[in-house]
Amino acid sequence: MTDDDDPDLFDYGLYDGSPPAQKHSDTSRAAAESIRKRIGPLHQEILNFLKQRPRGATDEEMQTEIPMPANTQRPRRIELTQMERLADSGRRKLTGSKRHAVIWVLIEHKPAEPLPTNLPVAHTCTICGAAFAPFGHNGVYYCSAHRPRN
Repeated sequence: MTDDDDPDLFDYGLYDGSPPAQKHSDTSRAAAESIRKRIGPLHQEILNFLKQRPRGATDEEMQTEIPMPANTQRPRRIELTQMERLADSGRRKLTGSKRHAVIWVLIEHKPAEPLPTNLPVAHTCTICGAAFAPFGHNGVYYCSAHRPRN
């Protein structure tokens, strides 16, 4: 897919054709205008990152590993979700602050069947990303193949 094949964010109908900004803030309006030309490459950075991670990533992981500031990454991820390029995988992972976060995937990597919502949240292996890692301590979890041996 080339850049010419990608829909232009502002032609897509989001934000009434303009980058989003807080109307009451001159600095927010200036920042929004300054990203008008950079919006495509920022989206592409997220898409390229997730192409390398078919199991997906949380917002926190994208912000750390791309790297991209939270106030830049999260709005771009929301836009990609609205454009149906990204989706909630149905899986969750603990963040550094020990809260559950959505694991986002490219739409083509989204599971065909939605996961049941009554299942307990599984931890993912710190090393391989396996969906269920029952061995853990202090918020760091491992699958059976990677758990520390005494």
